[in-house]
Amino acid sequence: MSKDIKAYAAKEITPTMVAFHAWLQEQTGLELDLRSVALAGSLRNDFQASDWWKNDPRNYKANVEANRAAKAAAKAEAARAAAKKAQERVAKAEADAKKAIAAAKAKADKLAEAAKEDKAA
Repeated sequence: MSKDIKAYAAKEITPTMVAFHAWLQEQTGLELDLRSVALAGSLRNDFQASDWWKNDPRNYKANVEANRAAKAAAKAEAARAAAKKAQERVAKAEADAKKAIAAAKAKADKLAEAAKEDKAA
């Protein structure tokens, strides 16, 4: 970085930063440190242009691709989980259908046997 950031800590606070400090306090209702507000106001652009910020995972804009990949991976995992649940539901439905078919066949066989016995009698 070309600027000596530490030099800003010793510089005189500009009237703009004093006004910014007053405005922030008025808007937020918080007691804020004037030096910190002045440093933040003066150095924000340098911060946002820094490699430090570009490499920080909290920087959404610099990490769009990584965030997009993470979201895609999460969606894929959710889809896999949904597919697994669906397969489990299909397997259960198939098992229930087999039981129902077996029960119906047993009932039909029993009725057919009863009908044969009635005919024979």
